[in-house]
Amino acid sequence: ILFNVAILWGNPTLSTVLAKPELLLGSARASSVSAGLLLLFIGGYMLLRAHASQYRRYVLVVWGAVWAIAVIGSIALLFTPGSLVQEKYIESSTAARVLVWQSAMESISSRPVLGWGPENFEQALQKNFNNQLYESENIGEIWFDRAHNVFVDTLVNVGMVGSVASLAVISAFLYTIHRARRHGLIKDEEAALLFALPFAHVLQ
Repeated sequence: ILFNVAILWGNPTLSTVLAKPELLLGSARASSVSAGLLLLFIGGYMLLRAHASQYRRYVLVVWGAVWAIAVIGSIALLFTPGSLVQEKYIESSTAARVLVWQSAMESISSRPVLGWGPENFEQALQKNFNNQLYESENIGEIWFDRAHNVFVDTLVNVGMVGSVASLAVISAFLYTIHRARRHGLIKDEEAALLFALPFAHVLQ
């Protein structure tokens, strides 16, 4: 799932993979990218922890902050029309999903507090259906039971109340990890991994 194992049998060929590196990814491309970035973050953390002796604490904080800003910035650009991130996303999936997000935003604005209720994304979408989904460039995909975007799905299903509750749960998780590390219950490496998991999940 995370890696295109067909490469091992020469399909696609090495030259094709070099021309299009995204072919290295498996069928779950978002999960593949998230897993790769998570490994990169942890690997960098371990290297910095081993070699940045004098200013280790500050370097590690900066390392984590840079990654957090990068993730948040990428998410913001994903919703920005014409941005490189959104264009790359459309290339790897379809423009249909972006159109669905736009329609979902209109549904969110009509019921912003409590949302439409769990598992009611399809009903919310029908209220603000975008006829551009019928166009061939969007591969004629017109049925969506979710937005394939955790932010949009959460806001549509449970509104601002549910979204704030979800953020509170994540914040409590991160705070618990912080306290566990301070009291020596877990190692620094374990804390770094656990801190990164929510960001990797959101990115995926």
